Amino acid sequence: MKIILFQDVKGIGKKGELKEVKDGYGKNFLIAKGLAKPATPEHMAKYHQDQAHHAAQVQKQTTNIESHKTKIASLIMEAILKTDKNGKGVFDSVNKQSIKEFLANLGIEVAPEHILLEKPIKEIGNHVVLINLGQGIEASLKILVTHSK
Repeated sequence: MKIILFQDVKGIGKKGELKEVKDGYGKNFLIAKGLAKPATPEHMAKYHQDQAHHAAQVQKQTTNIESHKTKIASLIMEAILKTDKNGKGVFDSVNKQSIKEFLANLGIEVAPEHILLEKPIKEIGNHVVLINLGQGIEASLKILVTHSK
């Protein structure tokens, strides 16, 4: 018997998948508990419609992520850190929050945990920080750190 899963079922499949199961298990457990519906022509039409809608959403999201990646790659974040009179001792840093705010001001929302920065940047110079945008796509943000005079 072919069924369409409405919830994840351990050992069978994930929500939205089309599966072949034994008749008794399908009717007496999966369908009876509301975990699945039989793969009738009406349900199959809805299933294909939902799959097409989901694919369109994923494509739109991927396109959006790729545009953010391109935009981030073209940016240079300039950070001016407070230092002592000699310009050697740094009293400030570039951290995940400052990077998040920089990107948010440009219309790119990123959670701090997606900014791949092990420790705050306290050194003067050029740096590159990876940003995880989702779907396995990462962008490189260039950061130019200078000191106040």
